[in-house]
Amino acid sequence: MLKTNTPPDTYTFPNLLKACTSLNLSLYGLSFHQCIVVNGFSLDAYIASSLINFYAKFGHAQNARKVFDVMPHRNFVPWTSIIGCYSRAGNVGIAFEMFSEIRREEVQPSSVTLVSLISGVSELAYLQCLHGCAVLYGFESDITLVNSMLNAYGKCGRVEDARYLFEYMNARDIVSWNSLISSYFQAGNIGEVFRLLYTMRVEEMEPDEQTYASAVSVAATQSNLKFGKSMHGQILRTGYELDSHVETTLMMLESRTAPSSTTIASALAACAQLGSVDMGTSVHGYVLRQGMRLDIPALNSLVTMMGIVDLLSRGGRVEEAYDFYKRGFPEPAVDVLGILLDACQTKGNEELGNIIAGEILMLRPGDAGNHVQLAHSYTSINRWDGVGEA
Repeated sequence: MLKTNTPPDTYTFPNLLKACTSLNLSLYGLSFHQCIVVNGFSLDAYIASSLINFYAKFGHAQNARKVFDVMPHRNFVPWTSIIGCYSRAGNVGIAFEMFSEIRREEVQPSSVTLVSLISGVSELAYLQCLHGCAVLYGFESDITLVNSMLNAYGKCGRVEDARYLFEYMNARDIVSWNSLISSYFQAGNIGEVFRLLYTMRVEEMEPDEQTYASAVSVAATQSNLKFGKSMHGQILRTGYELDSHVETTLMMLESRTAPSSTTIASALAACAQLGSVDMGTSVHGYVLRQGMRLDIPALNSLVTMMGIVDLLSRGGRVEEAYDFYKRGFPEPAVDVLGILLDACQTKGNEELGNIIAGEILMLRPGDAGNHVQLAHSYTSINRWDGVGEA
């Protein structure tokens, strides 16, 4: 496009930003923001909404807010994106302030707005407030919203509240079942996990990959051979194609091997490939409680290992993700360091962020995209001296 001197229009950049989000290309997205400013599209509502969504997906709350504040017209879409961005970054107080402001401006929130806010809630008072708002706005029958509340009650340690919500749902899908199973697993109530998996079969609810990943993780952490065999048989009967890590875990269970670091690594890798942050962090929590270290060779796939770094980072375990990267990767990987740098920015970990930034610049000192990302990272933590260096 540039070679043919074809100028970009208002549809060009939203599509590019969407691609960057889908492909996890944060550096390119930052560069496109510079192009948007240069081409005079900063105030275009469609492009601004795309920018907010891009920054929200990568956890750049402050950058998203800067774009949001200069938007001339805002409907519930950018409001939802910015609220979700703050919520996922752990800034629930600011997210609630934004939610209060949206109502003052008489913008009608959608059920998606509430879902985006619930995603980062870990305090019961906030969750109960949002539960009340869901009823007030008439969203209590929205299955996606109810599933998010069910999951949030589990995160808050209120498993019985999650169960109550589950029992009174007008309709349940596989996400509902998986959320409740995950809640009981995180609470350490393995007996109830077994009962729920059995009830699913009685009620003819077809398990999915997430269900099997949860079941195998339970079997691995409990060394439950009988349950492992039962799950293996069910997987074979349903024709589910075994993931290599799920298969490894089942084989080791059936050979009566205690859950070794290799077994746990396989279970964790399965969670990473499925994007199951909650279950993955639960399994990793078991690793920490047992004083184990992950068996790096058992992972044997760079894609899987990148998934685990991302999984740990999104679960707030940035230092452990960095340690896993340093121990497990055969050679430096700028893409993985970029994931870690984004996580440091989101969590406000300036010390580790500086170390990672230095490693990125050493690997690719002439890459303009890296300098753009570093400049944005320093800006987000008010390191103006770092902006000049980048």
